[in-house]
Amino acid sequence: MYVKDKEVFCIHIDKPIFSVYNVDTYIKNDMTEITFSKVRHDEAHPEFEYNQIDDNIWIGTNKCCEIGFDKELIDQGVTADISLEEERLDAAQGADYFLWLPTKDHTPPTQEKMRVGVGALKSLVNEGVNVYVHCQNGHGRAPTLVAAYYVSQGMSVENAIQKIQDKRPTIHLDQNQIDALDIFKNNL
Repeated sequence: MYVKDKEVFCIHIDKPIFSVYNVDTYIKNDMTEITFSKVRHDEAHPEFEYNQIDDNIWIGTNKCCEIGFDKELIDQGVTADISLEEERLDAAQGADYFLWLPTKDHTPPTQEKMRVGVGALKSLVNEGVNVYVHCQNGHGRAPTLVAAYYVSQGMSVENAIQKIQDKRPTIHLDQNQIDALDIFKNNL
């Protein structure tokens, strides 16, 4: 579902698990199939690198999606993509599920976007779907969202960040991202 004014975009290709109608409402268990073609390829991508964080979640760079969803990820069973890139919507061809939560670099997702992203991660993981979460470099915004997911599962903010850093040592959340995780935890 593409929600123009609310900056939340979700493409579902095969089977319904979740959809996002807008960040002010909720996640629902049905999905309207759409075609979406807002893709820009004029920005340089970093090298494609990523880390598997747990059985169902990977974090990495936006190189995954320059032309289509990377075959290397598909070969590992990853079929969902959550992007936190600010300005570009990556082509998700090859992924079964796609969610875009535009977030400015060096900032956390808004609390609304964090709730939507965590809800999507929960729905996908509960269905056994493997999810690739990325921003430009996979160092701040993507780890913030995944940490929020772990916090929603009962972890402390510190333990959630450490769990991710143990698997992806290159992460470096800014203080505002850590503060947003504290707020998220307090609002659970």
